[in-house]
Amino acid sequence: CKDCPVDTYNDKEDTTECTECPDNKISSEGSKSISDCKLEICGVGKYRTAQNECKDCPVNTYNDKEDMTECTQCPDNKKSSGGSKSISDCKLEICGVGKYRTDTMSR
Repeated sequence: CKDCPVDTYNDKEDTTECTECPDNKISSEGSKSISDCKLEICGVGKYRTAQNECKDCPVNTYNDKEDMTECTQCPDNKKSSGGSKSISDCKLEICGVGKYRTDTMSR
């Protein structure tokens, strides 16, 4: 006899297979019930959608807490890449060649 693999469970005796957890739920090895299937915790830099999926925070936002349903917008004139985990990931936009920084974009 072997333990059911991760993300599955078996609530019946003497069967030859385990049942997969419902969508977007995870379980540990050897789970014995559907109640062992839990929502995945969305880590920092991610947010939980209405469909209970964990997605990276969009560009120009960040999330420094686990299991949130939205990300925080970067301060004005600051940019971040997707999946940012902290306000410190929001950086002042670099003015490229042929552009200049205005007073409202001060550091």
